[in-house]
Parts: sequence; structure tokens; C-alpha cells
Amino acid sequence: MCQHCKDRRSCMHSLEQELASERPSRQDAIAKIEEVRKHVNNVGKQFAGRLDLVKCHYIFGMQEIDTSAVDEVKQLLSGGELGSCYNSKEGELDMSIKTDSMTRYVIRDLRMKSLPPWIADLGIPLRIINVSGNPSLSRVPLDELCSMEASLKEVKCENCIRLQVPPPEIARQGGAAALRYLQSVKRDGEANKRINLVLIGNGEAGKTSVLRALRSEEDRADKIEVDRRTIGIDLHEWRPEDADGLTFDVMDFGGQQIYAKTNQYFIVRRALHLLVWNIRAKRDEQRSADDSEESMEKLKKMISTWLRATQARVPGASILLVVTHIDLAEAGEVEQQCEEVKACVEEELRKLAEDGDENILPLHVINGGKSVRVNCLEGEGIKELRQLVCENAKELLWWEERIPRSYLRLREAVENRKLESVSYLKVEEYKNMLEESGVVENEHKVATTFLHDMGVLKYFGHELSLDHRKADHDKYSVEDTVFIDPVWMIDVFKGVMRHDWQHLLDFFQQDPTKSKKTKKLLHLGIIDEVIFEYLWPQQDSDFWREEKADKISRSAEVGFIKSHVDVKEAVALLRGCDLAHFLGEGMNDLKDTDKKSRELLCPGIIPSFIHEHKRAVTDKQSLCASVECEYNIFPAGFIDRLVVLCAARHFEVDCSGTMAVMKGWGRTLLVSWREDKDQHVLIADASTKQQIKNLQEDLKRLEAFFPGMKRRRYADKSSGQEAVQVGIFTHGESSRECARDIAGKVKNIYNAENLPLDLTCRIHQCDNKHGDDADECLVNILCISTECLDEQGAIRAESNFCKLWNRLTASKAVIIPVVLTDYYDEQIKSKNRFNEWWPQEIQGMERYRIFHAYQENDEVSMRTLYEGIIRKLHQGRGSFEDLYDVTSQNELLCKDCLHESQPASKGDRTVGTFDLSKIKTMLEEESKGIADTPQGLEQEDILKYKVMMNTISCTNGHETSVKEVLAFNDSSSPCPLCLKEKRLPHFFSRPKCLSMLARDLTAKIRCDGCQREVEVLDVTPPQVFLSYQWGHENSTQKMVREVKRWIEEQTSLQCWFDVEGGINPGEDHMQKMELGVSRCEVFVVFMSDKYVKSANCRREFARACEAGKYIIPVLVPVLFEPGQDSDRLESESGWKGDHRHADDWWKRVAVIEGSGGAVQEVKVDWRRLADFPKTFEIGAEWLEQQQQQDKAEGGLNISRLEKLVAAVQARVYRGGVVFHEVACLVVADLGLTCDEQQENSLLRSLHRQKHLFDCILRRINLMQSRFQTK
Repeated sequence: MCQHCKDRRSCMHSLEQELASERPSRQDAIAKIEEVRKHVNNVGKQFAGRLDLVKCHYIFGMQEIDTSAVDEVKQLLSGGELGSCYNSKEGELDMSIKTDSMTRYVIRDLRMKSLPPWIADLGIPLRIINVSGNPSLSRVPLDELCSMEASLKEVKCENCIRLQVPPPEIARQGGAAALRYLQSVKRDGEANKRINLVLIGNGEAGKTSVLRALRSEEDRADKIEVDRRTIGIDLHEWRPEDADGLTFDVMDFGGQQIYAKTNQYFIVRRALHLLVWNIRAKRDEQRSADDSEESMEKLKKMISTWLRATQARVPGASILLVVTHIDLAEAGEVEQQCEEVKACVEEELRKLAEDGDENILPLHVINGGKSVRVNCLEGEGIKELRQLVCENAKELLWWEERIPRSYLRLREAVENRKLESVSYLKVEEYKNMLEESGVVENEHKVATTFLHDMGVLKYFGHELSLDHRKADHDKYSVEDTVFIDPVWMIDVFKGVMRHDWQHLLDFFQQDPTKSKKTKKLLHLGIIDEVIFEYLWPQQDSDFWREEKADKISRSAEVGFIKSHVDVKEAVALLRGCDLAHFLGEGMNDLKDTDKKSRELLCPGIIPSFIHEHKRAVTDKQSLCASVECEYNIFPAGFIDRLVVLCAARHFEVDCSGTMAVMKGWGRTLLVSWREDKDQHVLIADASTKQQIKNLQEDLKRLEAFFPGMKRRRYADKSSGQEAVQVGIFTHGESSRECARDIAGKVKNIYNAENLPLDLTCRIHQCDNKHGDDADECLVNILCISTECLDEQGAIRAESNFCKLWNRLTASKAVIIPVVLTDYYDEQIKSKNRFNEWWPQEIQGMERYRIFHAYQENDEVSMRTLYEGIIRKLHQGRGSFEDLYDVTSQNELLCKDCLHESQPASKGDRTVGTFDLSKIKTMLEEESKGIADTPQGLEQEDILKYKVMMNTISCTNGHETSVKEVLAFNDSSSPCPLCLKEKRLPHFFSRPKCLSMLARDLTAKIRCDGCQREVEVLDVTPPQVFLSYQWGHENSTQKMVREVKRWIEEQTSLQCWFDVEGGINPGEDHMQKMELGVSRCEVFVVFMSDKYVKSANCRREFARACEAGKYIIPVLVPVLFEPGQDSDRLESESGWKGDHRHADDWWKRVAVIEGSGGAVQEVKVDWRRLADFPKTFEIGAEWLEQQQQQDKAEGGLNISRLEKLVAAVQARVYRGGVVFHEVACLVVADLGLTCDEQQENSLLRSLHRQKHLFDCILRRINLMQSRFQTK
């Protein structure tokens, strides 16, 4: 601040001090103010608004003035002499204060303490009176303001901490709500004589005994047994005698630390708090480690914690300290401990004063921190305590507070419903109750919020209207339920805070899926939907039923009061309290999410929420936005609620005891916190400033819930530039038009889904200058048109677009090529360059071989592009997940290792596998005898009883039969990401994965182990790989699509097909292809002349041979007359050789390669086809039939197609990997060839009972081949 500003501020301060001390007349005060306005330091220019505010507060701070003075004030208002404080056009009198602003500030001694009653005599049509932000204001004239109802519409009085009527709960709802409340009080108000009495303190301090003694006529309480102690909160009503009608609604808080976070929801403003602590006996004796909790240091820490926590939740709370068990120590010892506690209280009050804020009422500790000494068993000190409690209750601000009688009738109606054992009300019933109580419709929300803050009920919705569409969409909605029973709410909290995970693990011993979900609840605070019913008492449930007549029930162990807790309403309550959030909520684009099983993030109320962070944050250098906040305290539950609120704006969440990482749409938010003595620091790093802005909104929401929290410091440490999510790169006018169209439509689709983070798109015009910020884009879209090419059709090598393109491919960035129509027609379609469509000057495009063909005004095409962008954003900053090295995908894994319960301290352990050589030995031994055995079902018996019943051991020592091993591995698929990280994998249900793939080939599923999303295709790789060359005008592709449809409809198999989920635009073509080939079990090759010449097709075939895949050749018919070929060689889309009755049909490949056009750098050993002499044909008439036959017939020669499907099915169920020099012997011994599929009885049985043989023949052959591969 410069010296001039300091001088101006000093001048203003001097003026206000002079007015406050001298109290001149109204005319003299105005004269002094106007004199300062003309000061040489230009005070009037800098502080014009503040001078007007000082004038207003001085004038309206005078409570009693004569009629002439009222006329003078009216003239001041009419003449505009109050400047910015009075807007005659809007009719607003603005006397609001902002204590953190120099221009809207008035010193404490000069502020208006009460709005004067003569304001109604001004005769000016005031519509709005704004007195908000004045911490000194304690009263507004109720009758006078209500008399101005003809013109007055709003009385803004929020943040007036000492104002009783209207109360803060009403004032926060706005000026109109405050005025309606005043009018209701005026019309039909009643003095409130009910006060809350809240007993707080640690467990076993004697709170319940104190309450029983206070309520007892004998002034004493009996000893409380251990099993009768308070768990959660006990509720009572107490009417002291001779107390002027005073009634206490008593809340006896259980002192268990586990409930500290949820007790916050029941602490209310209108209350007297008794902080109870027990005397520490025999301080001079040596204490053991178990007794350390009762030391004085622990006691002081407990006292400080309760004082700070209560002040944070209800600023200005009145607290009376009570010490119990005084009979356990001598008088001197009791006196000494009480003095130490008093000193502790004084020190804590001093620290709170240092963090004082004018807008926060200071904590009020009765008797200066002296403790009232009682002995509940003998009744000592109880009468004195009762008298103190009643006297201090009547001194509270809320004693005899006037409340609309209709609100009190509503409270009584709610209380009556509680007595009928009703825990919650639906909105329709509650609205009827509002109307019956006389609450007018425009006050429904005001009255509900008032009772919500009073603790009478809890409603977390918005408009008290049931949106059936939303309720149907979310069965756990908070909009349609009003919770009225605190006992029921406490039971809900008990269910998650006191869950017995060991009991759950024992109960789920035979259910590995639920056992694993229980461990997830224990370690991560993530509750799967299938676990909900085991958290709260349910009727007719084996889990909750008493096991033995003499054994205590599960409900009693936890301390449940209710015999049944509705799961839907319980989850809704957790969500409404910001204690829980459904992971992935709001992700409308995640069609692959299994809606039948959702996961609830509930981090804070899980007792064992102390594990270390699972994954390192590898992209922290990209987090350019950062803030650091320091608070005077982190109240219990503050951090946990913050994590839940932040998680609601992201998709993926990873939490630990000191840090939480949220990710979504390519954005990352890292929140960490630390507590060190009096320092409580929160640090947030984010990808964007918007995320920091959202975090600030979440902090404000929590600060409103904890109004006594003091934010000491807020530092913005942002640096660097935000990464753009989607960069669109253009060259030329047509590509720029395309880019603008894509950017607009993609953002429109994104915004229509109401996702919580903005989508940033930036268009780069590379024909003007190079865009060096391309590296900052998470997804890079290249709009490719002929304008980037020269006259010869080559890209301009020196152009910025070419340089950018090569730079992106070299860095392996995320690229989605978008090809415009002109480029597609001239460079791809006309030249038949579908596989290598890019300019030769561009290097490394093989991994981005699949392009997106831009079609203007095509909504389906744009939606496809949008979903591809979102999919890439979820993958992060462009790094491709290398799953190719997950060679253990099809290993035999041990079921017992997965089910084995492991202590949390041991961490994850690698799951055991079975030695493939042992299975190979068994197979060879049993196969030797098969040749001498009659064929048919007797062979099945040999395999089943001689091989399947053998016992083998996993690498961790578990012994299991071969049959059980095969059955488990066939019905379950391990997570490939868990296997890659060498951790205990989560197993997915194969039938479930297959059903998801049937709906969406791009579906994803979330892993319970590594907490990441996995493509279902990676979990359950397609067993059949369809390898083909697209053909002229996609003729072969159309045929293969029909073949795929037939295979998947007639069998339970899945096919890898490049254009339907195999490869998506912008993905690494080579990697996805190699993954598909390496994981398939049968490789179906559609042979054509163009197939032999295609580089990609040759790579696929070579990879299949290297991996030892079983190959089924299909000869593509020639659909175009060879003699009528153009330069596109249309007839080569089929196999032109004479292949009838020839085992060496494949030798014609050499002729095709010799004729030129084949990519010779990709070497292929076509001799491997000699091992598969059986070929399949789909007749040349298929195209005509496709046009004529019914869709159900598929458009193909059905009889030939059925043979092909049968061969694929029979081969898959025997195993997919074949090394021919060994496999020929085995196949011959087994007598199972494709030619004999119709005749062989075993295969006929196989066709009828494919699921049985899926567990037997398929896995035996698969393991044999895997062993040979290694």
C-alpha cells in the first residue's frame, strides 16, 4: 500500500473515531463527514462509498428522534445526499457492511446496533432494506417493518450474527424469506421455551449419569452397566420444576471417537452445552501404557478438541464444564486437576481470540472455565448444577424467541410422527403436514430449512417437489425424503462406522466376490451396492438372524435401536450428509457402466481408513493450478466431506489418509492435507483453474456448515499454462470450416450431458504459423484435406502442418485423424489406399491407421467422434496402455489364493499359478491310451475321470483337482492390469463380460483390485480373429460382417473384427492387432489376392503363425469379372486360383507375390497353410442372395456358412494354440478332425453340451499349446 493510501485510510479512521467518541449532533456529524470528503488527499474520491455508509449508520443509529428530524432524514434520502447508500430508482436503502473491505466498512463503535423504529415514518416507498454483514446489529423493529408491507419486499439481514429475529437460518435464505418470517411472527408468533441441552465429552466420562441425576428427584443416578452405555446419541426430554416452562430437548452424545464425524449433524445453535470430564484418580501412582489415555495431557487435548469443534460448528456456543467421579480422588487432587483444566480452557480461549473474526461470535465458556464438581452416585453437586443449567439456559439468545405458531405446530406434528415409530416421510405426506399446520405455500421451504437447522428434521433436497423422473433414475435420491428420526439416522451411521468386517468375511467365506468387496470396504472406504444389505438390519436375513438362542444378536452387538433400516433411504441419507458419493455419478457417456452394481465412496466414516496411497501421481508436473489454505482447525469430518464433494465432479477417485486424487475427462485434482499442532494446511493441485474454482465453492459450502472455522491464509500458487483437452489442427479453409463444426458440435454434446468440468477445444491454423502448444493438448484432431497437398498429391514437407503431424506421431501423442470428403475421394477411395492412406512424408502413422471420415451434418458420425474423444480423455495424457506383455492372461490361476483372507498389513500377494508341464505330462500319459480306446463318449469318460480328477498344486501350495482348476478359470477372467502390476488380480465373471460385449463392443468394466477401468475386450478377449482385406467397395468387409454375426448369434463366441471394436479411430493399429491375434484361439483368414499383397494382412498372418494359432482358411469368391478390371484390380478382391480338390491350393501365393504389388518387407511363411488343407468357401452367389434373401438368412449361402461356424466352434472348444508337428499327433490320436464333425458322436455331444466341454477339452488343449509356446 502506498503512502497516499495509508494517509487516506488514516484520515477515515480518525473521522470515525471522532464521531464515535464525541457523538456530535446529526447536523454536525454530517458537516464533519462532508469536510473530510473534500480533503486534499482525495479521501472523498477513494472512500466515497464508505463516507456515505458512515453517514447512514450515524443517522440511523439514533434510536429516538423527533418528527422534525425524521423530515430531515427524509429530505436527505429524497435529495440523494446519502449517495450510494440509497437508490431511489430501485427503492433500496443499502447499509450493508463488508468487514473485509476498506470501502464498505464502519468501525465497531459507530455501527448501527438496532434498526430504528422511526424508519416506518419516513414516508418513502422503500422496497429493499439491506443491513446485512453488520456483526453489531441485534434487533430490527418487527411491528414497524411489517407495517410497511405495501412497499417493502425484502429485508436483507444475513451475516448479522447477533440478530435474533429473524434467526440466521431464515436470514440466509434471502431478504424475501426474512420478511415473510417477520410477517408470520407478527401475525401469529409464540415465545419459544424449548432449549436443547447437549452433553459432550469423551466416552465413560459420566455424561449419562449426569443427565439421570439431573432428571432424578433424588438428585442421584445408579451405576450404569457397560452394555447400557451410550452408543451414538441418546435423546430425552427434561422439564425442570419451577423453571418458567423451560423444556430441554436433551442429546446425550456417545463419546466414542468413531462418532465424532457424525455428531456434527446433531449439534444445533439453540443449545446449552455441558462438557463433561471425569477426574483422574491416583495421579501419583505409576501408570501403565494402557492407562496413558487417562493422563492429564490426554485430558487437556480432549478439552481443547471439544472446545474447538463446538466453536467451529456453532460459533458463540455456551459451554458449562462439569467434572464427575470426584469421589475417586482427594479434595486437593480434585482442586489441582480442575485448575489445570481451567488453565487449559483459558489458553484455548486465548488462541481462539487470536484467530478472532468480527463475523464469528466468540466462544462463551460459563464461569470462566471453572468446572462444576459432581458425584452422581451420591448426588453431590447435582442441585447446584441443575440451578446453573436452568439459569444459563434462560440467558441464551434463543430463550423466549418468537417463532411463528405454524412452525411450532409443524414441529409438534413431526414429533408425533416420531412417536409412531416413523423414521422418514415422503415429500407428499410432508407437504400435507405443512398445509395442515398452517404454513402457507410460499413459506414451505423457509419453514423446512428452519426446522432442518433446529435439528427437528433433515431435508437435503432443493424444492420440496418430487421429480418422478429423477426418482426413477436414481433410487437413492435425496429429493423425495424428509428424515425425522435422529435415532434412525444414528443407526444408519452406525451401520457404516461399526461394520464388523471380520464377521462379514466369515459370512462370505464361500463367496469370493463379496469377500473381496468387503476388503474393499475395509481398506478403501468403497462400498459395493451388493454389500448395502449387510450394513443395516434387515428382516428375514440370515446375516442378521441370531445364530444361537443364547448368543447376542448382531444388531445388539452394533448397538442398533431399529430392527429394520431401509437400504434406499439409508444411502440417500449418507449422500445428503455429503458423507458418501456414487463413483462415476453423472457420467452419462459411460454406457458400459454396469448399472446393477454401483460403488459408494464413503471415505471418512470407515474406521480403518488409514492405508497408504496406492498409485503415484505421475503427471503432477502438468498440474498448473495450485492453492494452499491454512485453517485454525480441521473439524471432524471436514476433510472427508471435502473429498466426497470433489469426487462428485470427477470420475475416478483414489484416497489415502493424507491425500486424495480425483481424475476425469483428462483432468486431475490432487488434494493433500497435514495437521501439525495448531497448523492445519490444505494443498490442492489441479490441471485447470476451473477445478480450483470448484474447490473454492466446495470449501465455502463446508465453511458454511462449520461457520466457526477461521481461514487464516489463502495463497494462489498457480503457475504454467493449462493443458488444452482437445486440439484441432487445420491447413486450409475447408479444414478450418470442418474444425469449427467439430469444435461446436462436440462442445454442444458435452454440455448437453451436464458434466461437471468444462471441455476446452482450441483450433490451430497451421497454414499461418506453427502451433508450438500442440503438446499441451490431450487429444489431437488432425483435419486432413487436399489443401495440405501439392499438385503432385504429396504433402508440403516444409509446411507447418507437416512438421506438426510428424512431431505428434514421433512423440506418440493421442491423435484422431479426421479425413475430409475431398481427401477421402481423391487420395483414399480412388487410389484404394485404405491401409496406407496418409502422405508418404508422414512417419509413424501405422499406429494411427484407422481414421474418422468427416461427414457434415451427420449426427451419428459426430457422436462417434465425440465418444472417441471422451474415451481418449479418460485414458489420460495420451500414453497407450501396453497390454501386449500381459502374457499370463490365459494362465491357470489358483482359486484358493484369491479367496484366502489376508491381513491388511501384508498387502497384496501374487496369486498362485499351476505348473503347465504337469498338466502336459498328464495329458500325454492319458493321450497314449486314447488311441487304443473305442471312440465316442468313452473317450469323454477317460478325459473326465483320469485327467480331471488328478490333483495338482499351485506355486503357493494349494492342492486342487484339474477339473476345479479348469472350471474356475473358464468361468472367471483375471484383470489384465492387475496381472501387469503383479498383484493379486480381481476376477471378472466371463458370462457378465460376454453379455456386456453383446451390447457394446467398446464397453469398460471397473476392477475392484486396481481401481481402474478395463476394456471388456481386454478382460475377455475374442476367441475368433477375423483377418481379411476390405475388398473393392468394402465387398469383403460386408461378407465378413455377416460371418461375424452368424458366429456370435449361433455360438457363445466373440469375434475380433477391426471395424467393430477391434480398432477405434486414433488407436495404435499395430498394437491392437497384435493383441487381438495373440489372445485369440482360432484365426480365420479370408484369402484373396489382395490379402496376399496387403501389408497389414501379411502382418496379421505372420503374427498368427508365430503364435501358433489354429488357422481356418476361407476362400473369398471372385465377385468382379477379371477381364473388366480397372487400375484398381477389382477382381483381386477374391481368390482367383483354382482350388478345387487341391491340398496345395495355397502355393498360388508365390505367383501373386511374383506378379508385383505385394509388400515384400513383411515376410510371411505361407507354407504354414499346408497344415490346414481343409478350406471353406462362401459361394459367389452370396451378393445376389444378400439382396434377395430375408435378413434372418444373413444374405449368405447358409449351408456353407453353417459348416464354417461349426468348424470354428469345434476348434475353439478344443483350444486355440497349435504347434503343428506336435498337435497333428494329438489330434490324430483323439480322432477329432473338422471333416468328421457331423459323424463323430463325441463332437455331436460337444455341439449339444458345449459348456461342459468348454471346461474340459478346450482348456486341456490350450494348456498343452501354451506350454509348447513357452
